[in-house]
Amino acid sequence: PRTFQRQLIRLALQKHDGCTIEEMISILFECANILQPTDVELLIDHFHSLDSKILKSVSDIRSGDLSRVTWAFATLQIGSRGMFHEFPETVVNRFESFSPSQLASIIWAFAVIGVPATCRVFDLVENLVNRDASIFSKTDLTVIAWAFVVVDRLHSEVVQRVVMKLLPEIDAGGSGNNQLHQCSVAMSSAGYDFPIFSNPPVKRKRTRLHRTIASTLKKMGISFHFEHVTDEGISIDLAIIDQAVAIEIDGPTHFLVGTHQKTGRTKFKH
Repeated sequence: PRTFQRQLIRLALQKHDGCTIEEMISILFECANILQPTDVELLIDHFHSLDSKILKSVSDIRSGDLSRVTWAFATLQIGSRGMFHEFPETVVNRFESFSPSQLASIIWAFAVIGVPATCRVFDLVENLVNRDASIFSKTDLTVIAWAFVVVDRLHSEVVQRVVMKLLPEIDAGGSGNNQLHQCSVAMSSAGYDFPIFSNPPVKRKRTRLHRTIASTLKKMGISFHFEHVTDEGISIDLAIIDQAVAIEIDGPTHFLVGTHQKTGRTKFKH
């Protein structure tokens, strides 16, 4: 049962001191697959401890495992010290040892966590895509273009080349559909002559915070729409149509765990 899995992985995280580096990485990876946001917040000190131990052995970690580590921290929305410092430097030093799909995963992770656009990894990936985009799958290219848009490298040749020439070929039902839609909206908003890729927004669960704010607006006699979808296909939490007011409700999942730092996804939407 899922609940039992969560209990086991929480216990493993709390008892990670005696584990090998490979076991620590496996624990982190499973945490990203199983734990709920509330679990992560309660266990944040253990994650920081795990981060410190992984950092001590970062030079010995295999490239594939390093890719898994960055993916896991980003999925868990934990702004670890390694994600902003040691991991980017290690990726730069070992760039040739990563596969194209691993590089796409790392770029995605850095964008989600909010690694600065000036990070050299972005430059190296851009050069590689410009040199030979054929080594990347179309899904990988979607992820890379999305990451570049999120970190505000919209005018990068990578984004223009990938979004305007390669990504329109992706099947509308593909896994990268939502990211492609976001890229096309960003391109169009920036003045590029590019049609917005159609993508119906995913219906999201209304949280208690959403319901509380909606109730307050009703008491004030203000008419609004839940999950209003703009002509560009962007979903807005609450919209007061007649006043052209958009209300975005940023709960805990919009921030890195235990901080007031917005995730890359939240920065992009705003």
